[in-house]
Amino acid sequence: MSFWDIISLCLFAVLLLPLVLFVFDKHLTHQFLHLLLIIGIVICELIIKVTRLVFPKVGVFLRPAGAVNCNICNGGGDYTGKVGMPSGHVALTTFVFCALLQIYNSRLKGLIRYVAYAVVITSICLMGLSRYYRKCHNIVQIITGVLLGIVLTWLYVHVASLVVPDFE
Repeated sequence: MSFWDIISLCLFAVLLLPLVLFVFDKHLTHQFLHLLLIIGIVICELIIKVTRLVFPKVGVFLRPAGAVNCNICNGGGDYTGKVGMPSGHVALTTFVFCALLQIYNSRLKGLIRYVAYAVVITSICLMGLSRYYRKCHNIVQIITGVLLGIVLTWLYVHVASLVVPDFE
């Protein structure tokens, strides 16, 4: 198993993080925001599935030649010629980490805030690189995944601020 395989498998941790925080963060507002994040993950996954059904099976929408074992468990066999737009791993990583930054932003002060932002940006970049080097996605699919994650974070923040008045 390569370094990039391990990074790609880290999506499991990304997806479990909101659930673990929902269970262990006893702050009622945070629990609600984590539940909203879990719902957002399901919506993100549905958007990814629908877009892959809708996008044409041509050009930049297709996975690169040699795309093998590209599902969430690094399995699934040959994915060459299947639609890979957008990168689900990258979209989910971007969405979850950016939303968590928004939830805990008020608690992050000084250097810790900058470290948190650096960790999030590094994690997103590593996930994108892992999907590229594993030949599961091309650059356009990875960038589209980042953009989808950012848009979903923006929607998440707006919905959360409607329900939780002091949420920024």
